[in-house]
Amino acid sequence: MNQYANIPVTAKFPAFVVSVQGTNPGPASGITYTLDINMPNSGPLRVAGVAPSNDRLPDDVDTRACGVNTFVEVWFIAGRIHANIQERMAWGCG
Repeated sequence: MNQYANIPVTAKFPAFVVSVQGTNPGPASGITYTLDINMPNSGPLRVAGVAPSNDRLPDDVDTRACGVNTFVEVWFIAGRIHANIQERMAWGCG
């Protein structure tokens, strides 16, 4: 059963970064996030292994992950999670 079946086809929810997995700073493709998504009427939904849906830096550029406790926007579109997580270039890290 799809755990998101009761969510409208397109819906936007606030979320917070709980933890960051992967090398930080490091290649963007190796960074994932655990989010607490604030669901109406049911409390937070914790989802692990989330990668940003927005454009990411290429892997030949070190990327600094979004910080823990940072607010992010999550969209549920046709039963899939799309997270807008802003990452930055890791200037001077290495």
